[in-house]
Order: sequence, then structure tokens, then C-alpha cells
Amino acid sequence: MGSAKQFSYVGRTDGGRPVSGTLRAETVDAARRSLARDGIVASTLFAVPRPVGSRKDPTFLLTFTSQLALLLRAGISLTAALDMLARQERNRRRRTILGNMLEEIYRGRYLHEVLGDFCPMFDEPFCQMVKAGELAGDLPAVLEALAVDRRRARHARTRMISALIHPILVLAVAVIAIFILCGHVLPHFQAFFQSQPLPSITVGLLAFGQFLHRHGLVLLMLPPLVMVLCIGLGRTAGGRTMLSRLPLLIPVVGPLLLRQYLIPFLRTFSIALRHGIPHNAAFALGYSVVPGTFLRNQLRTIALRSSEGVPLAEILAPFPAAAAGLLAVGEGTGNLAAMAACAADLLEEEVALGLERLAAVLRPLAVIFLALLVGWIAIALFLPISQLTQLQNFG
Repeated sequence: MGSAKQFSYVGRTDGGRPVSGTLRAETVDAARRSLARDGIVASTLFAVPRPVGSRKDPTFLLTFTSQLALLLRAGISLTAALDMLARQERNRRRRTILGNMLEEIYRGRYLHEVLGDFCPMFDEPFCQMVKAGELAGDLPAVLEALAVDRRRARHARTRMISALIHPILVLAVAVIAIFILCGHVLPHFQAFFQSQPLPSITVGLLAFGQFLHRHGLVLLMLPPLVMVLCIGLGRTAGGRTMLSRLPLLIPVVGPLLLRQYLIPFLRTFSIALRHGIPHNAAFALGYSVVPGTFLRNQLRTIALRSSEGVPLAEILAPFPAAAAGLLAVGEGTGNLAAMAACAADLLEEEVALGLERLAAVLRPLAVIFLALLVGWIAIALFLPISQLTQLQNFG
């Protein structure tokens, strides 16, 4: 969905009338087929280069959506609102983007068409939501819902990073300390300790230090090699599916990731249904924003079976039980949009609670691990030094 490109064409209709314009398609052949269905034979057809700044910018997306919704809700026209946003924007690249948008709106294009020119900054689901708002005459409400959705997603990412950053930093410090002390400092003590019998803990530490000294470079090369392997696998459909499934299999973390991945699906699905998008199209928009090929494929299968008339209660295997129950109730009562929003709220609360518990366990465990590591090295070095000092005193 997000790979569609903008094409410009010049041609004639079946009646011989010259026409020109733009359309969105994934390939040149797809664009020609789309024009043929409209009775247009293109003599010139080419892909339009992406506009300046058409890269992902979550901060700008959230700010733009929130401010545009506020201005439209206040009764300001779309062109005047875009002009105000462009004038107050200090970033040159963003100001250029807003200026280009305003020019296209003045030419008579819809907002969702203009936003589609700036993919992937405005992805396909976002543009389809805006299109639904424009066609329903309720664009401010759609933009407000999208802004709330993006804000919640940002808070969730911040919460997850905050919960995991401390234990990750402690473990990183521990790994660095191991490599420096055991790989470079301990080998210098080898000759110093050879003249006396050593405790088992010291022998083990020195052997570990020799191993790191000899093979440390190989160990340091393992993470980049694994990364290259993952990038290679990510270029194949089967590899992407496997890589996206592995994190979901991690104990404790996997269920949290599953819930976190399902939240944007449920939010998008709910917003789409509330603003008049048909059930199947809303499902497609929902699973298109889900990170990970594995879960996206499962949701696509659910959408296909649901379109065949299979009740949601029978096919919601990937969902946690409580969320699946809410969706089944929503389908049975004809209030699926509200129940999808409630399910997203429920999963968000479960993720927040799970992260708090995980952080409460990981932080002391990381500190204990670092303390044990330092204690092991200190004791292993202190014991032979103490024995050597005693022998010298008795000698």
C-alpha cells in the first residue's frame, strides 16, 4: 500500500479529446491499466519525483495534524489554514512542504491527493483517512482522531524506551567492563601469578581473560555479522516473516510486543469505521499500519475470512482474549468501532502495566548482575594477592 507512486500522463480519450493529469499507482503498467479502465490512451507517462522533504517526520506529522484540525475546527478555510501553518513554520524544509501543499490545493486538488504526493511522510492509511473525512464533510474530526492516535503511539514508544533504557545501559556497561578487564587487564597478571598455586575462582577468571584476549575481535564482529544476516533475510518475504515472528516468541516480552503492535491496528480500524469507511477497507487500513510481516499476514487472513462471513469470535486467534471478546461483542451488537477503541484502550493499559512490572524486575537484576560481576573479578584478584602477601610475611 505504501509503495504507490505519483505518475503524470498526457494522452487522449476514446473520443479523441486530449487530456492530461496525474494518478497514483505502484508501477507504470498498473498506471496504464488504470488509465485504460477510464478510457484514456496515454502517449506520455512518467513517474513524478518525490517532492522535497518526502521522508518520515513523526514530529512534523503530529504537529501538522493537530494544528490543522484546530484551525479547521475554528472555521478557517483549508487554504487559509495551510497558509498560516506555512508562515509560522521556522524549519525551511517543512515550510517548503506546506507551501507546495498550498499550491496544489489552489489548483483544485483534494487534500488527501496532495498528502499522497509526500509519501512516506504521509502514508497510505493516513491519506485514506483524510479522504474519508473529506468525502464525509467531517475533516476536522478525522484529523483530531488521527492526532490523538499519533500522540498515543508516541507516548507508548516513550514509555517503552524509558522502561528498558536503564537495564540496557547497565548491561552495556557490564559487557564493556568484561572486555576491558578480562581481555586487556587480566593477561598482565598472568606472569605475576605463575609462581604460586591459584584458587579455582582465579584460574577460571584468568582462563576467561585469555579466551577474550585471543577471540575478542571475533566476538566483537558477531553483532555486525548478525545484523548483516538479518538485513539479507529481510530482503526476502520468508525472511521478513521469520524475523518479525521471532520477537513475539520471547517470554514476557513477546506478549507485550503483540499487544503494542495490535494497538495501532485497533485505533486505525476504529477511526476508519467511525468515519464511514466500509468494514473490509477499514480492516485493510488497520493491518497496513501494523509493524511486522508475520502479524500483518495473520490480520490479512482474518480480514479475508471476515469478508466471507465468518464471525470474528471464531478467527481472532492472534488477539489477547479480552480484546477478542470486545471485538466479538462489537460485531454482534453492530457497534464494532466503539468496541475496537475500547479494546485498544484495554491493550494500552495492559502494556503500560506490563512495562512497569518488567522495569521493576529488570532494573534491580541488572544492578545485581553488575555487582556480582565486579565482585567476582575483585575476589578472584584479591585472593592470590592476599596469599602472596602472607607468604612474603612468613618468609
